[in-house]
Amino acid sequence: MKQFFVILNFFLIFFCAKSQDSTFFSKETEFINHLINKKKFDDALFLLQKFDYPTIPTFWKDSLYFLTAKLFDYQDISDSAIVYFNKISPSSKNFLTAKYFSSYHHLVLQNDSAATEILTQLPDSNEVKQIHLAGISLLNKNIQQFQTHSQYFSKKNFQLQAAEENLEIICNEMNNFKSKSPFLAGFLSTICPGAGKFYIGKIGEGVAALLSVGILGAITTENYLKQGFSAKTIFFSGMFGIFYLGNIYGSFYGAKRYENEFFYQQKTKILISVKIPLKN
Repeated sequence: MKQFFVILNFFLIFFCAKSQDSTFFSKETEFINHLINKKKFDDALFLLQKFDYPTIPTFWKDSLYFLTAKLFDYQDISDSAIVYFNKISPSSKNFLTAKYFSSYHHLVLQNDSAATEILTQLPDSNEVKQIHLAGISLLNKNIQQFQTHSQYFSKKNFQLQAAEENLEIICNEMNNFKSKSPFLAGFLSTICPGAGKFYIGKIGEGVAALLSVGILGAITTENYLKQGFSAKTIFFSGMFGIFYLGNIYGSFYGAKRYENEFFYQQKTKILISVKIPLKN
């Protein structure tokens, strides 16, 4: 009988110690999460590195990995965030969220194939997956594929609805976007300085090109009529030639930049949209 109470007492002490450990761990991780939310990243990382990872249970490791990944996510350090999100085990309650975060950061790094590979391993019924796949379709300018995934948008959940509506707006903008021909822009500016800039929607730059080339042309003509091929006439004719050719060059590459700027803005909006469902 005495032996029974000794054994019982041992187990009570053991479980009390474990309970105290769990309480300490819970408070410690809450504090680390608080530091991350307050953007005190160095302090949070210092505490995260204090744990003896090989000796602690898997579910504790998962919590610490998620906090470390969150820390890097908040700082937009995508490569490090991916490493720690991928460390989280399938048994963790954060496993699915970690996979979506990992997919998102692959998109930030322009690694669409890796993001898609992660998503293909997740349940098709999950609406967040369809949002991410729809976003990837838009990043690849594949409107038809986007429409396939957008059929699964339920718009019942407020947080998901915001992401879904944003992506649909982006899709419409991309569908209605009209690119500008660099050759036509250059040709127009050859005929009339600044006209190529007007064509690509850069009204201010078009006015500036028209005035600068026009004024230099007028000064050059006036000096030629009064002084012939004088040093002053040659100087202003050289300036006129530089500005005139620069106006053509600027219009040609401005048309290319016009399209690049549009799709860069769309990419930024897509990445913001696919991250909306992941925000707490």
